[in-house]
Amino acid sequence: MKRFFKFLYYATPLIVLMACSVEQISIEQSSKLEPLTIAINGEMSRTYIGEDGKSVNWCYDDVVGIYDGVSLREFTIVEGSIDGKTAQITGMVAAEATTLRAVYPYSAAEVVDGDIVLTAPDNQQIDDHTAMDGAILSVAEFEKGSPAFTLKNIMGFLRIDITENDLHSVIVEGNGIAGKVKVDAEGNITKVIESKSQVTLVAGSATETFAIGSYYITLLPGTTPAGNFKVTYKRSNNASDLVKVVERDITIPRNGGFSTSYAPADDTIARMVGSWHLTEWAGSEPSFDVYLSIAEEGTVELWQRIESFEWEYFESTMTYQGGLLSGTYQDGVEWRASYEVTIDGDTMTWTDSLDPTDISVYGRCELPEGLPTKPAEATRTTSTERFL
Repeated sequence: MKRFFKFLYYATPLIVLMACSVEQISIEQSSKLEPLTIAINGEMSRTYIGEDGKSVNWCYDDVVGIYDGVSLREFTIVEGSIDGKTAQITGMVAAEATTLRAVYPYSAAEVVDGDIVLTAPDNQQIDDHTAMDGAILSVAEFEKGSPAFTLKNIMGFLRIDITENDLHSVIVEGNGIAGKVKVDAEGNITKVIESKSQVTLVAGSATETFAIGSYYITLLPGTTPAGNFKVTYKRSNNASDLVKVVERDITIPRNGGFSTSYAPADDTIARMVGSWHLTEWAGSEPSFDVYLSIAEEGTVELWQRIESFEWEYFESTMTYQGGLLSGTYQDGVEWRASYEVTIDGDTMTWTDSLDPTDISVYGRCELPEGLPTKPAEATRTTSTERFL
């Protein structure tokens, strides 16, 4: 019996200690909560950008996270409160909390050692809007008694203007354009936890291809060196991918970015760049000489020796639209025709859009020495018909 009481004597402090420990854990886990309703607006955006590329609106299924120093808590939109960028949100916070941190969307956030950590998505899907719901990440800090607060966006944007409806997905490659980051209350990235160099945008499952229009891919702000920023367009008809590489430094600023476009014509123009020699005209070897030099920006230099023993030189600017190539000379004269263009390896064929027998075949080449390099060095015979 004495041994039993001795055991109780020594065990009692342990039991008391355990009881205190359980009570402390219970108090922390059941920290008193109180309701909070507050007005919220966006510095630039929340889940999607409007048709005008600027206006933004909340949706009733949006969920905002509020960190009260204990937990990251869910806040939902108050029914009937949406007015464009502004809405009311409601939820519960710790009663003892004073300064609160907000983050949108709730699903993209977590708290690590008291800091907000956001995951910028590397896979984005567009259904009904012009950017993926929840892809535009934003944060704010405010006092609990404040009537309203403003979310500050941390993301940058790549706008893509789509002119054809055969595009299935877009792959963007760059330095640190997605991943997991810590951010401060002003929306600045303070630490990169996990960096990703590729972001994929796909059309909604209901459509499978993008409708003609403008869309936004959200990217973490930063700079990618020249030649390392690449956009790959994948087409749904199994046609070859269309790839654009940016040969300059690209800086994606917070709340800003740059634009690019998807048009299959770009692929044709890109393959036209270079120097060409006329090898066949109207089904026969020509009895005259024609050389073309086509630049990426659409400038066309024409050297012809048709009715003259000396080279004649003309400059023009081409336009590729609706599958037809046309152009205008520097003096304002239009090309004599528009052309359907096909390219097969080092062979380029131009067919007059109104006369299918007028076919010009060019071979890729090096320009011969002695060609004039400036208009002033050429003999201009205005009476001579220009080949194009």
